[in-house]
Formats: sequence, structure tokens, C-alpha cells
Amino acid sequence: MENKKLFLGIFSIILIFTLDKPSYSAEELTAKEASAKYKTAVSFIKRQKYRSAIDLLNEIVESEIDDKAQLADALNLLGFSYRKSKKTSFAIEYYMDALKIDPKHKGANEYIGEAYLELNKPLQAAKYLKVLQKLCGKDCAEYQNLKRSFDGFLKKSGKDISKY
Repeated sequence: MENKKLFLGIFSIILIFTLDKPSYSAEELTAKEASAKYKTAVSFIKRQKYRSAIDLLNEIVESEIDDKAQLADALNLLGFSYRKSKKTSFAIEYYMDALKIDPKHKGANEYIGEAYLELNKPLQAAKYLKVLQKLCGKDCAEYQNLKRSFDGFLKKSGKDISKY
């Protein structure tokens, strides 16, 4: 009888804590909430609080939002935050995911090129430099940023620019 009372007591406590906890499901995130979280993540990134940005951006990505452009933007910034956190392999995965959704995403093309330079893979970086040139020309900011990084990489490494 005492075992039954103990079981019921423990079960009641578990039930109270379970019912008392607010349940959160990333699937319940609305487009408006995703947009607000995205803006907050951007502010974290500007203050170099990448871990906080990663948490918010993961909520957006896991929420299965319908807006593909918004999802690609979130994946791109997730990659950026991981890259700035020195987790470049993770970053590349997220950039690739963004590019699967939107192959013309200028930010993802720029940042994946930067990531490949950080991994000492200039041939892969050059590929994305060419993509950006086709997408927006040599005057767009994303092309110019990656080109500047690419040229700096080549100069610092002493690699032959004619190969690229």
C-alpha cells in the first residue's frame, strides 16, 4: 500500500510540473515571430554575440517557415555566426543549405567563399567569386568583399593569382 502511495505522490508531482511548464514547439513560430527573432539575431551578430544569434536562428530554421527567402536568410546568418565562432565546417553546411533554397543568394555565395578561404581552399572560394560576378557583376558589394578577401589571401599565402 505504501508503494502505491509513493508512486501516486511521485506521479502527481511529475504531472504538476509537466502541466505547469509552458510548452514551446518551434513549429508554432509564425512568420511575424520569425521576423522578430531574425532582427534580434542580427542585432546579436552586430554585437558579436554569436551564440545568442545561433540560438535564435536555429529556432527560425526549425520552425519550418513557409517563406523560402526568409529561411535562406536565416540559414545564411546561421552559417555566418558559426563561421565567426570558428566552426567553419558547420558554417559551410548552413551556407550550402541556404544555396539549395536560393542559389542566387548573394550573401551565402560571398560568405561560403570566405569560409573556404579560411579553410585554405582558394579553388572553392574562386568558384563562388565567379558565381557572384555572374549574379551581380564586379560592382556589387558581395563580389567586392569576397574579391578583397580573395586577393588578400593570395597575397598573404604567396599563391599564383594566374591559377584563379
